[in-house]
Formats: sequence, structure tokens, C-alpha cells
Amino acid sequence: MLGKIPGFSGHMASPNNPSNSTRLNLTLAVPNALPGKQEFAETVVGHYPVFSAKSWLSLNWFRVCNQGCGYCYRPGRGSESAHSPEKIYDEKFVADYLMDHPYFVPQYNGKTSSFPPSVIGLHTSSTEAFAPEVKDSTFRMLQLLDQKGINNPVAIVTKLFLKKEEIEYLRQNLHNISLYIMICYSAMPQEIEPMSDPETVENKARFMQALKDSGFTPVHYFRPIAFGWNDSPDRIGRALAFGSGSSAIVVGGITLSDDEFRQLDQLEIPLPGGPPEGWAKYGYRRKWFPKEAEETVIGLKDAAHIDTPLFRRASCSISYLRGMPDYNGYRFETKDNCTRSCPLVQVARCESIKPPTPERVKEALDKMQISGRSFEITPSGVIVEPEEMQFHILDTFELRHLLGFPVYLKKVV
Repeated sequence: MLGKIPGFSGHMASPNNPSNSTRLNLTLAVPNALPGKQEFAETVVGHYPVFSAKSWLSLNWFRVCNQGCGYCYRPGRGSESAHSPEKIYDEKFVADYLMDHPYFVPQYNGKTSSFPPSVIGLHTSSTEAFAPEVKDSTFRMLQLLDQKGINNPVAIVTKLFLKKEEIEYLRQNLHNISLYIMICYSAMPQEIEPMSDPETVENKARFMQALKDSGFTPVHYFRPIAFGWNDSPDRIGRALAFGSGSSAIVVGGITLSDDEFRQLDQLEIPLPGGPPEGWAKYGYRRKWFPKEAEETVIGLKDAAHIDTPLFRRASCSISYLRGMPDYNGYRFETKDNCTRSCPLVQVARCESIKPPTPERVKEALDKMQISGRSFEITPSGVIVEPEEMQFHILDTFELRHLLGFPVYLKKVV
């Protein structure tokens, strides 16, 4: 008999939700985002139905992406050999699992608990939300979440597009959640990113306009920008022109590891420029995008008289659009996280945040069902004592979201 999933009330695993998966045994997993070892996190991230990503609580019920981006980590994760998206969890199971998850903060009719409402991301670490094999399931998940009556923001990052009738379907059937569709276009060479072909780009531009016309809030996801691939003034200019009609632009760099190095080598694509210390030492899944690259993009944006605000972080764009301080507290981490394109009203919101009290941190850890952690509060962040299988890098993301303040793991020497 399949056991009950920790942290989940009233629902049992089913054949569509394999608790005895060799990839991830949900019956053994703690109710936190993922078990503690980083190599484990790198292996199964995107296969756990709900886990903490940097910008949101990510729901992932498919695995594998077949869009063919040369730099993407999703097709080659671990021992996967499939080339088409594979459904590994039922939509209702995942939606119900979210509602009972200790990290989730629901919002009903503008009211929440004492913590900020959770931002939900769909397929953000597993597949393409609007791929033909996935799109119907994505629509079902949106409706399931909406039918629960929550007003939480829901983010979808896509390199594809929807037709007008599909947008109209969403408009007529979504009444509660706030949907933010982040449309990717970075003028990447087509041999690196196949969806950069002119016809797809034109369809995505129409998609963005149709979203606005229907009352949705499209964001231009100008990522990744990689040195030697798409950082020329011409390519940056094309991408900025694409995003000029959006509500916000999010820029960022690229992150690479051994799997991506092998993939790029097989595709005979030269490596982009990277951090001076090398990718391995730069940090776990960190995207390299130095300040001078950001200034180049903003300079070209200003020269083109594009007044759309530009941000370095997805959480910054969603926070701005919702009229709230950045729930990741990036400005306290370092002001270099903030672009000079950020509206002054948003800067003021973020600077209004105060460091949390010890009682507030304990309240957040109790909400996460992680008690007994020792921590230190500094002016620039909360430093938490790590413990194997109890608190790790992905948990820091969630604690950030609850506190609206930076959180770090204490370095073990």
C-alpha cells in the first residue's frame, strides 16, 4: 500500500502520482521543498510537484522540454532519455497538494495571512507550458487553481504563443487568479534557440498585443543574454523593440554546468563568455550578467526612447506590477541588484522594508514546518544554520518570500 505524503492532508498517491518513483520517493520526502543535498536537488528539481524556486513556488507535473534550446538544462537532466514532455503527476493532485503545502500562502479576496501571498509558477523548471503536448494540461491547471477561489499571482514563462481564441478562453474562464505571462525573446541565434525564427517571433509579438487587449499583463522575459551569442547592439535592439509594448522587461544572463557544456559541444555551439572565476565557482544555478551588460541594455533602451521599466529579477517585475515591495528583498542584499530603470515609486516601496524580528523569523520557520533552526539577523540578511535534510538552499528561497528579506545559509568551515 502506498503511504501518505508528509505535509499533505487527505489525499493519497495514485498511479499518476508515483510515490515509489526511482527519481523521487514522495513517501520518504520531508514536507520541505526538497531533501538537503545539493546534488539531489540538481537531479530532481522539476520533478517534485511543488518546490521553492527563486521567484515563486514552482508547480511541475511534466518533465522534459523538446523545444531544442542549446543551453537548456531540462532535456538532459540525469538519466532521462525521453525527447517529448512526459506527464508525471495529475493536475488535480498537484493543485490539491499546493493548497496543503506548508510553504503556500493563499490569498482570498485580497486577504492573506500575515505573510505575503505566494507567487505560483507553472512548469518553470520542467517544460514549456504551451508546447502542444502540455498546453491543454496547463489550461486545466489554471482553471483548477482559479476554481479554488485564490487570488494569488500565477506566472508562466513561455517561448511560444497562444492564439486569440485561446486567450479569449482564458479571459472568460479565469476569474480569481492574477495571470502574468512572461514571453521570452532575446534575439538569440536560431541555431541556439529554434523559437527565434522570424515567424515565431512575429506570432509572439501578436500574442503580447492580444494579451494586453484582453486585459492580461504581459512581461517581456529578455533572457538569457549571453556574451558572444546575442549581446550585440543589433540583437539587443531587436529584443528591446519586441518588449517595448510590454508592462515590464526582465533581463538576465545564462547559467551553465557540465550537462550544458556537453550539450553545446555536441551541437558544435561555441561557449559564451562567462564569469572570470569560471562557472563551477560562480554558484549554484546563478545567472551571470555583470552590471556593465545591464548598463549597455539600458543605454540602448534609453536611446530608443523605450520607457518600459526594466528589472533584473522576475520577482521585481511582479512586485512592481502588484504595487508591493520585492518579496525577495533583493535591494537589501545589494543595491547592485536594482537597475536605474526601476521606477522611483518601486525603489521607495523596497526601501520601506525593515529587517524582521526574531519572532517573525520563528513564525516563518514554524509555517514552513522547520523548527529549531538557529539563525542570526543582520542588516543585510538572515543567516540560517543549515542541517542535512532539514534546511538547504531551496528552503532559503521560501524563507525569503515569507520575510521579504534576504536569507542565506551559514557557511560551514
